[in-house]
Amino acid sequence: MKIALIAYGFTGSTLPLVKRFLKNGHSVSCFYIVNPGTNSLEALDFDTKYFFPRICKLESSALDQYFNSKNCRTNICVLIRKRKKFGNSFINTIIDQIDRRTIKQLCDKVKNSHFDVINIVGHMYPMDVIGGWLLKEKIVYSLHEIFLEHGSGNLELTTVASFALENKVPIIVHSMNSFSELKRISQNIYDISIRLIHFGEFETYLFPFNFDNEKVELHSYLLFFGSIQAYKGLSMLYDAINILKNKGPLSFKIVVAGRGNDPILKKMRESADYILINRYLGNGELVSLIKDCRAVICPYLSASQSGIPQTVFVFRKPVIAFNVGAFSEIIDSEKTGLLVDVINAKCLAIAIEKMMCNDSFYEGLLPDIRSVYNSNVYDWEYICNQYEVYFKELIEG
Repeated sequence: MKIALIAYGFTGSTLPLVKRFLKNGHSVSCFYIVNPGTNSLEALDFDTKYFFPRICKLESSALDQYFNSKNCRTNICVLIRKRKKFGNSFINTIIDQIDRRTIKQLCDKVKNSHFDVINIVGHMYPMDVIGGWLLKEKIVYSLHEIFLEHGSGNLELTTVASFALENKVPIIVHSMNSFSELKRISQNIYDISIRLIHFGEFETYLFPFNFDNEKVELHSYLLFFGSIQAYKGLSMLYDAINILKNKGPLSFKIVVAGRGNDPILKKMRESADYILINRYLGNGELVSLIKDCRAVICPYLSASQSGIPQTVFVFRKPVIAFNVGAFSEIIDSEKTGLLVDVINAKCLAIAIEKMMCNDSFYEGLLPDIRSVYNSNVYDWEYICNQYEVYFKELIEG
């Protein structure tokens, strides 16, 4: 098959898939969308930065080494994107025009290459625009999220999910949670093909993609990382830590790393128990943080799915999470981490204490984490086979 993959990020979950496509003899062209000045994506650093709106070959010697194949062409599509500080200004109108021109160039390039199937990965603008220009081609969406704010009472579909349903574009989702929700929404309204295919470990974090590793002079801490948003439950984590502190001084630190705003960060800054890295994390820094932690915590109050376990398990670290969304599909409680069934601070505190202070329990987890992907569901070879079967169905259908 001649396959095109167009993604806005998501390199952690797509590069391993592309590698298996190549291994199985398929020809693959990748188009990754980035913002100006970017020299990295998830689990992938580039050899150079890209500043101007255009389509150009991605420079990454490590990527060539990882793929070990001449049947892959990897490009970067540089988009300016809207800047919130400009509001609805004339500047944003100009930015839109430049971006749309660049996107059209990308779509024309894809059309002229006559691919058997085009996999569009991403759930927000401009992936719906790309789908619109490629609607007459054999396209399929891979959606990591289907709702804009899954933690709210009013579940509104993302722009791409809405576009795909309305235009009957086949959809791949990566968790039973998202699959069930999308089936429920589309039932009796949309005649559309929806397929559940999980993704495996973000193995590219283990390869030398020029990561500029930064050592963290701290060990055996509890780590939260990722974008900081209200639904991710940092306030619940803060309350749980206070419950543990009432029993005595903590024997570990809590590192909160990531870009975003939450009022609880002010209180965390005032406590010596927390180390805050409140900014975007480079790949090298993230790798170092995960390697040196004892465990990772995801106190999310709601979720669809998350790539956190697939990142953390690469480094054989356990994960603590509330049993929401797809966490139960990937975390085997008491074996590869701890799932907390009741969303309250007291239950979370019990789980944290067990993970961080009970050495015999912790050491008993490690063998299971090392074998977590013995299951076919999260094995990249099996995942690739599922894509091949589905793509063949779409091409022949």
